[in-house]
Amino acid sequence: MTVKEAMALRVPDIKNSYPMNKIITMMNTLENKYGYVEGDINWSGLLNTALDLRGQAFMLGYFTNPELVKHLLDVILETTIQTVNIREPNLLYLDCSFPRVFVIFENPNIYQSQK
Repeated sequence: MTVKEAMALRVPDIKNSYPMNKIITMMNTLENKYGYVEGDINWSGLLNTALDLRGQAFMLGYFTNPELVKHLLDVILETTIQTVNIREPNLLYLDCSFPRVFVIFENPNIYQSQK
């Protein structure tokens, strides 16, 4: 992915973007049939996803193009948060695969005053 392509990245409309639209449909179907859904989506992590997109140029960007690194990590993080919040609107689960650790962050929106 070129610098121009990376800087053009935006958080997609998760509910209407492939493959999440198909996954959401499958989750809803399973939940309606069995009453619950269990499973795991491998989020891969922010750095691993950035490396998949930009390769070693991503790591070099920490020194040569920090604006690009920040933009890419922001897009990946916000995409992950919005994807998780489709099913769990009050919690954000980040699964770090090695070692396998679950980190739970409370969604800051639940602290906003209710009017």
